[in-house]
Amino acid sequence: MSRCWFVDDNRYLFEVKRLCELVGVSRARYYRWRRPRISERVLVDAWLTNLIYDIHVASRSTYGSLRVFGQSGRNGWRIGENHVARLMVDVGLFGAQSHKR
Repeated sequence: MSRCWFVDDNRYLFEVKRLCELVGVSRARYYRWRRPRISERVLVDAWLTNLIYDIHVASRSTYGSLRVFGQSGRNGWRIGENHVARLMVDVGLFGAQSHKR
């Protein structure tokens, strides 16, 4: 939103009220833009990523997403297998892979 950027860039030179009137943006909209809220999903994903990391480290970095998913179920967390896999990929965690003979 370039109009809010303009207001933000010039807020030290002029009043925010006047700048918002000039570009046609309400002050509430500008302040909402300036202070975005973190969604609940992002917070939950961050919390789950910490728990997944703890399980992964406890397994000496051998557990992949399927085993981490199973362990999380045993710990009482309700989380899907694909969700675990997505979070592990996002932070670069992967399990040890066995070689077929």
